[in-house]
Amino acid sequence: MVLHIPDTLSAERDKYEAIWEQEDYKKISPGDRFVPHFLRIVQPQAGESIIDLGCGEGRAGLMFEEHGLLVTWLDIVTDQLDPKVPRERFISSTLWQSWDLNNRRGWDYGYCCDVIEHLHTEYVMLALERMTRACRVLWLQVGCREDTHGRAIGADLHLTVRDHIWWLERIASIATVTDARDLCARSIFIVERNARNQV
Repeated sequence: MVLHIPDTLSAERDKYEAIWEQEDYKKISPGDRFVPHFLRIVQPQAGESIIDLGCGEGRAGLMFEEHGLLVTWLDIVTDQLDPKVPRERFISSTLWQSWDLNNRRGWDYGYCCDVIEHLHTEYVMLALERMTRACRVLWLQVGCREDTHGRAIGADLHLTVRDHIWWLERIASIATVTDARDLCARSIFIVERNARNQV
């Protein structure tokens, strides 16, 4: 018996290269809008490290730099990156690949804002495990409703549409959830890695 494993990485990269060409999509990226909430709630200190997981154009990371944080950016595509994002601190990867090996010590913080729901469900736990292992504290913001923007390119963007409890159960199975906010269409989790999740 021969198993056919689809080239998910290429298909996902092509999809996001196409969607980032849509001007309407560029305007709705929530990552930069939630930076002030992250800073107020989590209260990171200047000199601490953060990785922006699924950074899009990288604007949130640039805002973190303005607050004195040491930023790494990660995304599946590079064409959309703001020219101010230093390429030597950018990781081209998916959330489920071995990106965490780029920094064996890990990061103080991970910031993943409206990204993980874009993954195929079979990759969600692997991505969560990588994020919680690599980051001492993780800000995980999840969209909990169907996507409409992918229609512009004839694709679904939100591939794992689940409710707050579904996400909470999975995150809590591998890490310590210190804050969980159900905002109906969006859930926010602040997560600390368990001792068994150390890098």
